[in-house]
Amino acid sequence: MRLDGTKAAFTPLDAAVGRWAQTALATTFAHDGTPADVVRIRMMGATVPTEALVEVLGIPFVIVPMVHNDNNQHSFDENLRVGHLLSGTRAFTGLLLTPF
Repeated sequence: MRLDGTKAAFTPLDAAVGRWAQTALATTFAHDGTPADVVRIRMMGATVPTEALVEVLGIPFVIVPMVHNDNNQHSFDENLRVGHLLSGTRAFTGLLLTPF
C-alpha cells in the first residue's frame, strides 16, 4: 500500500515475464556472443498506474524505461538523450521480436 492509500503492483524478478525480459535484453545487447548484463531493479518510483491494469487484466508486468537517471521527469527540464533513445528503441525491438 502506498502512502496515499492506493495499492502498489508487484511482479517478482524471477517471474516468467521477468526472466523473459532479462533474456531478451541480454540477447539483444550481446557482444561477440556473450549475453549482456541486465540491471534489474525491484522497485521504480513513479505514479505509473500499473495496479489498475494488473488487477483488470490479471497478468504480471515489467517496466522497461529508456531514460537516464537524471532526466527530471515531468519537470521544466525533462529530457531524453539521443543515445538513450537509440538504445531504448533497440531494447523494445528486441523485446517485441522475442517470443514469450
